[in-house]
Amino acid sequence: MHGPIPTQAGDVLILSKTGTTILVVGVVSADGGQAMSAMHELFSTIADAMRRAANLAKRSHRIYLKDTVSGEWSQVN
Repeated sequence: MHGPIPTQAGDVLILSKTGTTILVVGVVSADGGQAMSAMHELFSTIADAMRRAANLAKRSHRIYLKDTVSGEWSQVN
């Protein structure tokens, strides 16, 4: 999908860049935004990033994956 991500504070966002294996995982700090709390982590594989995102996401929060180059995003849970 393109356009704004319907995030809520506490959701987890995985940012990726096309053609690279560096991913940033962090907790969204404000509704409707993509800013993450001061604590975020870098990962070299999607599997590692997904495991960490699942651990960070509280029971009622969602996980989103966004490609920072294309702007495409998806909800992964």
